[in-house]
Amino acid sequence: MISNTCLVYRKEMEFVVNGTRIFAEVLGDGPAIVCLHGGFGLDHSYFCPYLDDLARDHLLVLVDLRGHGRSDPLARNAFRIDAIVEDLEAIRGQLRQPHWTVLGHSGGGLIAAQYAATHPALVSHLCLVGSFPRFPFRAPGWLRLARELGDPEILSGLKMFLDGVKSDDAYRDACIKIAPLFFADPKRADCSPFDRIRYRVAPHQEAIAHYSGYDLRDPVAAYRGPVLIVHGTQDHRVPVGEGKKWLQCLPQARWVKIDKAGHFPFIEQPVEFCRVLRRFFDRASLP
Repeated sequence: MISNTCLVYRKEMEFVVNGTRIFAEVLGDGPAIVCLHGGFGLDHSYFCPYLDDLARDHLLVLVDLRGHGRSDPLARNAFRIDAIVEDLEAIRGQLRQPHWTVLGHSGGGLIAAQYAATHPALVSHLCLVGSFPRFPFRAPGWLRLARELGDPEILSGLKMFLDGVKSDDAYRDACIKIAPLFFADPKRADCSPFDRIRYRVAPHQEAIAHYSGYDLRDPVAAYRGPVLIVHGTQDHRVPVGEGKKWLQCLPQARWVKIDKAGHFPFIEQPVEFCRVLRRFFDRASLP
């Protein structure tokens, strides 16, 4: 059961940073955790309510990254990871947080790692969930699973991506069609979180166009603080081996696998996921 922490403190906020309006949902109170969604082209909503239990003793800052969700749309060729990093740094300043935990899921892990590499003294803890240090990467098992399932909706969604989605509506349609593949058991997946997302195709297109070959293994090695890497044991989208590549540059990291979970372990195993994070915070605080 997920505790109902939304009664503690929850509000929507808009930050104007670097000439761009950034939307965020903020809940709880205490040391801050900024949560960075993946995609690219998704939004923060898929974290809710699965991370809410952490708001019992933390301030959760769930951001729609620049050009995503309810934040301002991107100008053409304006998707830049370094700009997103500086957006986050400005938000930290406006929230008057001396430092914070940076949690990145999937592609959001690239943003989190780049932030830690750029502002290492401002990151109390770094959490990388279902993520990868280099883009793009190979996931042959994901495509093999789709063929084995033979579901016409899933196959048509994959074809839409291969053909190139060109509008927000087409991106939404394709993402919802392939959503079962992100879960441990596609036939029993609860894909309702995908219905809540406000999809933006531009970040998806620009990430593919401008960030092929992006590799953070060398830059993030400058971060020497506590690191947690979490991966679902049945993550079909990002192979476990890709997640383990973070250990090449972050040898101090704690590696945790969550059973019966795919690419969104906090959705499929929210109690265990929050327990893992709390245990990490407790151990990292020991001398």
